[in-house]
Amino acid sequence: ILILIITFIFNCLGQTTAVTPDLQGIAQIRNKGKVLMIRDAYQIPVQDFFAKYHVQFGLTSADDMVLKEEIVKINGNKDYRYQQHFHGIPVEGATLILHENNGKIVSCNGSIVNNFNRPFTPVVDAENAVQTAINNTPAKTYAWEVAVLEQDIKTQHQNEKATYYPTPKLIFFDPDYSYNAQNYRLTYAIDILSVEPFNRQIVYVDATTGAVTKSVKKNQRINVEVQAETRYDGIRT
Repeated sequence: ILILIITFIFNCLGQTTAVTPDLQGIAQIRNKGKVLMIRDAYQIPVQDFFAKYHVQFGLTSADDMVLKEEIVKINGNKDYRYQQHFHGIPVEGATLILHENNGKIVSCNGSIVNNFNRPFTPVVDAENAVQTAINNTPAKTYAWEVAVLEQDIKTQHQNEKATYYPTPKLIFFDPDYSYNAQNYRLTYAIDILSVEPFNRQIVYVDATTGAVTKSVKKNQRINVEVQAETRYDGIRT
């Protein structure tokens, strides 16, 4: 369930941040600050949108907006969900939804972290990060140690290499969800699933220091895709 509560002026770490003048030049704030409406003269097809308005959204040459989902609505128009990447690495929580009408983007909502400039080369080895995450989530039996579960996931994905053993995902992550670029750290997100006790944790390990910065308990069901519930508090640029 994706919950988007959009405001264009918001409080961040006690300070107020507003939409940039460049962004206001191409769009208007509507619906009590919940939607950014693209001005008529600036409405263009989705494939041109971020190339044209890179600067207006506070993106740098190292930023890319990567299409994650395309939703076709009943009237034939589409919504597009993009995630911000920096040097090819996802920025956790930085997602923008573009809304199309008659082949052109007419509005958007979500979050972008602008002026992003963080170190992007990990110091800590990925397998060492996995071991740190496992040690942080002690269990008598982990899912990858159960033969029937390992066979099940291989069958489910029709892939003999599929496994419940954690695969670290390199991301930029702010454990305080401040949307302040300086608070993001290069981080391994590691999904740990145990069956005794029955538990699933996403463990975030700093890719520079090797320290665990956050651990989040997730839906515990096996073989069920979990929809993440994410709350955005504004168009953040």
